[in-house]
Amino acid sequence: MTASKDNGVVLSLKSKGPNKRRPARSTTSATLNRDFRRVAKTISKDVKAYRPDLEKVALARWTKIYQSQRLASGIRKPKRSRRNQAK
Repeated sequence: MTASKDNGVVLSLKSKGPNKRRPARSTTSATLNRDFRRVAKTISKDVKAYRPDLEKVALARWTKIYQSQRLASGIRKPKRSRRNQAK
């Protein structure tokens, strides 16, 4: 999984079809650039089918990529202080 130019992620997986023995054709990649939840759901579904033990790691990586892209574009979450919550 790598970051793409258009604020998304490129998901690359090994294919299980007849191209196992052809390294150039053995991987498939898809660019995912929708909202956070839909990309997370797609990553979860695809990684579960490939290697279920890597699901949490892949989602954690997507979270960090998403956060870095938001910071780079200037979008930040407003910081909440405890003083404002008590009032």
